[in-house]
Amino acid sequence: MQKMRRTIIISIAILVCGLAVMNILKPVIRLPFYGRVIMADTKEPVADALIEVLSNSLDSDGMEQTLTRTTSDGNFSTVARGKARIQVWKPGFQISWIQDQPSFFIWTNNVTITLRKLTPTNLLSLQETDKEMVPNNGFSFKDGRITSNTDTAADLIFAAMPASEDSLFLKCKGNGGILFQPDGEKVDLYNLYEAPQGGYEEQIRIKPKEDGVYFVRTSDGAHYAKMRLWRCCDENPLHYRVQWAYQPDGTRNLELKPGKNFPFPLKEFGIQVD
Repeated sequence: MQKMRRTIIISIAILVCGLAVMNILKPVIRLPFYGRVIMADTKEPVADALIEVLSNSLDSDGMEQTLTRTTSDGNFSTVARGKARIQVWKPGFQISWIQDQPSFFIWTNNVTITLRKLTPTNLLSLQETDKEMVPNNGFSFKDGRITSNTDTAADLIFAAMPASEDSLFLKCKGNGGILFQPDGEKVDLYNLYEAPQGGYEEQIRIKPKEDGVYFVRTSDGAHYAKMRLWRCCDENPLHYRVQWAYQPDGTRNLELKPGKNFPFPLKEFGIQVD
């Protein structure tokens, strides 16, 4: 009995030590993992999907990039260490990802990633301001430019009351409206592909520490856009840059096509974009 107890204690000690060593080495060693990419609707495998894995580098300030593709049956294999972000894309599909998963977890659990097939429609280009938007500026989606707050072309106004980072608002003009949706699982500027039909407000408070997508009904009440705001720097907390996409055909379709702002390493896979 005593011998059995000693054996159990030694086995537990070995297991604990093994787990401790693995925990120390997780950010250092590359762990192989396997996954599969399938269509979101039919669950059929997606062949030749492009996969980027970003994981911890031995240099704590950098990330290590690994590129691969799925096989004819939608499977893939690659390596990662520490925490890993997996991005998947294929022409004709929308981008998808798994965010900041520990490589030890994906090493022991095969991952399945779904891709949503794009509908044959009027795909939009994501655009970005080359100037900063500050309080009392306006923005025109049709013209694609920052305006003054009195410009009749403006769809919304960037307002501060008073001028502090905690009291910034987006105020709509005319028959416009605005709606905010925070980022989350499969919720981002690229995967929110249709403007909501309702739920718009006349004005909305900007939350500096919460990333998300703003849907906008323009001042004529007949067109839709989506946009993202981000601070330029901490030194100027009232200065924001804008990424946006505007649908001129009057539909609520806001599907984006790949372009220079597309968040995927297209050039590394030999794909040229406008």
